[in-house]
Amino acid sequence: MNETPNQPAGADRAALLNQLRIDRSQPASSEGRGRWWVVAAAIVVVAGAAAWYITRPTGILIRTSVVQAAPVGGAADMSTSLLDASGYVVARRRATVASKVTGKVVKVMLEEGQRVEAGDVIARLDDSTWRAAKGQSVAQLQQAKASVASAQTAFDDAKPIFERAQKQKAAAVISAQSFDESFAQFNVARNNLLVAQSG
Repeated sequence: MNETPNQPAGADRAALLNQLRIDRSQPASSEGRGRWWVVAAAIVVVAGAAAWYITRPTGILIRTSVVQAAPVGGAADMSTSLLDASGYVVARRRATVASKVTGKVVKVMLEEGQRVEAGDVIARLDDSTWRAAKGQSVAQLQQAKASVASAQTAFDDAKPIFERAQKQKAAAVISAQSFDESFAQFNVARNNLLVAQSG
């Protein structure tokens, strides 16, 4: 920075600072207006593209034509076909398929339109829940069979003791209390067996 000899250094700094000030008295530049025109033009273009997309024709144009029969002249005309056409076949019957149990489909064995016969497997369901339930039922059945076998053994043990006590009571060999005890044990064993068999 060059200082003049007759100006003090503080005045020079003040002059430089005055040059850095923004003059607020000048009107705003017109650059912002130009940007708004660009944004407005972009909005119009996007709206026009959206309107075209919504109103564009959709679907497939199908043209039809009327077939007229050609006159049949003789045996020579039999080799040529009278009508060549292409198309597709629509089934007369549609079958609704349902499962007896609910479950997640893990595999589909056929494709749409494929012919199936009675007894064909068309899909596989996730059977993990049903296998677990079957395993639980098998365990409960085994437990019930074991309970029946245990009750049968207790009944088979109590029956001859009771029959012997009946004979001894008739012969007045045992007391009434001993007979009552063997009779009570026999009744308990018989009832336990009946409960186990009914369960």
